Amino acid sequence: MLNDSHVNLYKAIKNYYQSNGYSPTIRELQEMCNYKSTSTVYVHLKTLERAEYIEMGERKSRSIKIL
Repeated sequence: MLNDSHVNLYKAIKNYYQSNGYSPTIRELQEMCNYKSTSTVYVHLKTLERAEYIEMGERKSRSIKIL
């Protein structure tokens, strides 16, 4: 189940992609969502991936894909 943080992160990814044509980096997401660390962003991204909202490429920058 997704909480508000997950939903906000998903919306940030979606908005960034619509504006730029490519996905944001984890560091950009950290700054956009005001998280203190990139590991927090990563944990939330993995939750979104398990819930099948996104797909992430292994060890690639800007590899977040909205499903």
